[in-house]
Amino acid sequence: MKSQRQVTADLVRPWKDEWERWTLDGEGAPTLRLAQTGPPEAIAAAAGSIFSVPARLVIAVPLWIDSVDPEIVQESARLELDLRGLLARKGGGTDFVLRTIPHGTRTLVIAAVFPPGIPEVFAAPTFDRYEASPFLLKLEPDAITLWREGEDVVAAFTSGAQVVCWETTRLTDDPVELSNWLRLLWLQLSGEGVISGNLRLINTIDTIDRSRLRLPAVIQPVTLPGPVDEMMKPSLEAARFQWKPAAAIEHARALLRRKQTRQIVLAVAAAYVAVVLVLLGYWATLQFQMSSLRAQADDLGAQVALFEPVAREWEYIGPTAETEFFPLEILHNVVESLPPDGIRITEFKVEEGTATVKGEATSAPAANDYFVAITGDEELRGIQWEMPMPTLLPNSAAQFILLGRYEVR
Repeated sequence: MKSQRQVTADLVRPWKDEWERWTLDGEGAPTLRLAQTGPPEAIAAAAGSIFSVPARLVIAVPLWIDSVDPEIVQESARLELDLRGLLARKGGGTDFVLRTIPHGTRTLVIAAVFPPGIPEVFAAPTFDRYEASPFLLKLEPDAITLWREGEDVVAAFTSGAQVVCWETTRLTDDPVELSNWLRLLWLQLSGEGVISGNLRLINTIDTIDRSRLRLPAVIQPVTLPGPVDEMMKPSLEAARFQWKPAAAIEHARALLRRKQTRQIVLAVAAAYVAVVLVLLGYWATLQFQMSSLRAQADDLGAQVALFEPVAREWEYIGPTAETEFFPLEILHNVVESLPPDGIRITEFKVEEGTATVKGEATSAPAANDYFVAITGDEELRGIQWEMPMPTLLPNSAAQFILLGRYEVR
């Protein structure tokens, strides 16, 4: 059985002057399917694909936290990012992902701060997973790796095999400008203790002459053992896929709501089919008994014999003739009032002028909010709803029952 990382998937990434679409398979090497210049939406990726978010859109922030407790590390990192003005004031600052590297009694946190939004073409429905581009490469350890994404130069720093920081700058072949930029990055990261020791400079950009760069002695340009294109193929080894843009999250929620509605409707339909089959069996039994009675009382006449089956059929289907209280219509309106999450319907039935809705909510207030939504639904105005006190479960969830009574005419 394949693991999650072995499943075949498309990956779209910016590379040099082009957008590339790769096919990744855990049982084989990545395969380049398409590379082209122009708008990225022209690359047709399969549904459920991976989008490599360009490095310039994701801010990498290495932080030292004087603790190894996960909760303290998480909250301290969030506060530090907030103090630096990197968290959106709207939305609660949820667009960041933390990677932690314990060092004795301290923790090195690599915070990847994602943008509040990305182009809609990358939001839904094609792309299911998102990751910053430096985490979708298998980079050399203890190195500075340079590559191009469009008009950007990306410099990614690794400590051991871990990506600890990256920065971008505009593409230039000026050796002085590039040297100063790399030197400042190295000074900052080494001063903060994020990197230490000698680093290798791995340059994959043809227009940069590494022999003209003037760098500290601890940074030494090296030549890769294989072709650059072979070494810089996509890899999922460091990917975690912990972030999605808001549009993609809303798309996933809409799909889930439709799936839940479909499941409920199918379950109710199956229940009604079972009831109909039982009634048909009962009706067949009555027909057999009636045929015996007709044999004994044929003097009642042909009109009476024809009337009895019709009367029984109307007895069965009569309650459904009132379209305002048709069970599936009630169910549809009940489901329409469901919030995006927090409420789960476990049972629905209609009998003798009473609609019963049973379910579970994440809390008693959530169940009460759903009750308020039901009672305020214009489509359910002819039904008198009441909700007994919900039953609290050990996990703080609440079981509730909604009873809706209406007059059957």
